[in-house]
Amino acid sequence: MKLRILFALVTFALTIAVPALADTSATSSQPATSPLRVGVIAPMSGDFAKYGIGVTRAMQLANDTQPGRAITLMVEDNPTCQSAEAAAAFHKLVSIDRVELLVTFCTAAAQGVLGPATAQKIPVIQLTEPGPDTESYMIKMMPDSAPFVDHLAQALFRKYKKLAIVASTMEVNTGPRGNVPLFTKAFEKL
Repeated sequence: MKLRILFALVTFALTIAVPALADTSATSSQPATSPLRVGVIAPMSGDFAKYGIGVTRAMQLANDTQPGRAITLMVEDNPTCQSAEAAAAFHKLVSIDRVELLVTFCTAAAQGVLGPATAQKIPVIQLTEPGPDTESYMIKMMPDSAPFVDHLAQALFRKYKKLAIVASTMEVNTGPRGNVPLFTKAFEKL
């Protein structure tokens, strides 16, 4: 079931992104018939590798089964989903691989590439929770989790007045928009 949802999201994202980029290919140095070069920054090793591998496999499957312009995936590993790693991967994908579109998996990765991607007018598809809605070159595929976290805090507060939080120290959990600070703030307000 999760793989079907992931496949549907990736297929939907690529269905939107590829035609949108078709107009920009006329101004690029490559003809429109050449494959669209898509950079993917996702965890291909480490704790979240199964998700990154699943995303890239779903993208390849969508490419193999959907008609239209072919896609060449250029994948960079972001094993810890840190923004600094993602920024380095972005620079390699853009300067060496010359990607025309970028797909990020982790929220922190998207935050690490949005500034330079926007400056270089490279569209970004973010497959995980978005940060602040300020980037015009970003297609966000999942809603903000803050409302969910608020509801979860309220539901747990009805039964428990004290909680211990066990979470990874990944930036996505502990950063300013991470689930741990969001949940802690929501729970402490009650």
